[in-house]
Amino acid sequence: MNQSERSEGTIKTEAWLRQKYDEIVKSGVGPCSLVCANIKQFRNLYTLHGKEKSDQMLADVLHCLADFIGDKGYVTRSYADNFTMLLNMDSTKFEELFFAPFVDVIFEIDNPYLYKNIYLSFGVYDINDDTVDYYQAQAYANVGRLSAPTIRNRSFCSEIFKQEFYDAFMNPYLMEERVSRAYQNKEFVVYLQPKVCLHDHKVIGAEALIRWFDEAGNMVPLSSFLPILNQNNYIRMLDIQTFEVCCDLIAERLKKGLPIVPISFNISQSFFYDTKMMSDYMEVYNRYQIPRKYIQFELMESISLNDSQQLVNVIDDFKKEGFTCLLDDFGNGYSSFGVLINSQLDILKMDRQFFADPLTEKTGNIIKTVIKLAKQLHLEVIAEGVETEEYVDFLKEAGCDIIQGFYFYRPLPIQELLSLLDEEKNR
Repeated sequence: MNQSERSEGTIKTEAWLRQKYDEIVKSGVGPCSLVCANIKQFRNLYTLHGKEKSDQMLADVLHCLADFIGDKGYVTRSYADNFTMLLNMDSTKFEELFFAPFVDVIFEIDNPYLYKNIYLSFGVYDINDDTVDYYQAQAYANVGRLSAPTIRNRSFCSEIFKQEFYDAFMNPYLMEERVSRAYQNKEFVVYLQPKVCLHDHKVIGAEALIRWFDEAGNMVPLSSFLPILNQNNYIRMLDIQTFEVCCDLIAERLKKGLPIVPISFNISQSFFYDTKMMSDYMEVYNRYQIPRKYIQFELMESISLNDSQQLVNVIDDFKKEGFTCLLDDFGNGYSSFGVLINSQLDILKMDRQFFADPLTEKTGNIIKTVIKLAKQLHLEVIAEGVETEEYVDFLKEAGCDIIQGFYFYRPLPIQELLSLLDEEKNR
């Protein structure tokens, strides 16, 4: 950037900056970086002070940036409260030589609405790849900016773009595309995890679970796609689809006189407030007309953290239709005793965290207390996530009714569970 170019002024249009970026990429002149800056929570300032004062704030920040950059680069206000700069500086020294001192200057700007009342974030992209155009460079700089850690004792945050930031930023979007294709390709399948009676170790129930096998036949970890299913509402369709698969299975087994056990279904949190939830389930159920004792619904205790009354209402709705209801994940961070008192629950399902560590006297006392409470409320007790013989023996002595965990069975394909039931019948 020569002296004649600098004399044209530091504030430029977006089109001018884009053309200058292309020249830098083509010539290979460096070091040079594209920097994106954003005023954090500017929308709040706009709402508080209105358009006229907000526009003046943005103009003040732009001119302050231009004055501070001087002959070391150019700046434009790209849109709203977002600014783009081309800086002829070593990016490793930006924080020390540019960002921190600039924020000190802007903190003292002669604008009562900005005075010590602004938080900036900066993202840096080092221009070193001639295949990256201006807009992609902006996107990379913003990925760096959004990846910057917030530090409480500073009034700004900054980060230089790295590929790992991009991967972390894009993974949720890429996963959402994969989930959409998987749903269309019917890659989600129903598995059933047996529930075992502690008295005779026979299978007396099962929980319906979703498993995803990709095009290569590999199982995709549940934790990597379940949040996406909840966000895009595919979980609702999968919940109903799973329910129908199992209703059809139960009806077919009963018709043939073959053994079958009650199956429980999880009510997803995103489905929880849907006014059509009950009618959607009943529409499927009414097509099969199987005895209600074969259908159970599991409601997560964590839902009650936000709305315990709604949880009670949903339980009551299922109970009015004659279905068995379980309170799932009991003890997982938030125990709603109000739900236990005010709802018509049938079964309490203890969370796997009770059994994650080796059994101690303290843990044992807590488990026995929970089981005793459940029994006093006339609830059956299921222990979920049990993997050791030590816990199985302890739970049997403590009065637990049912075990669901790897000690007995992992989640199984439907046909494997049916074979297991047939074998138990023939013993």
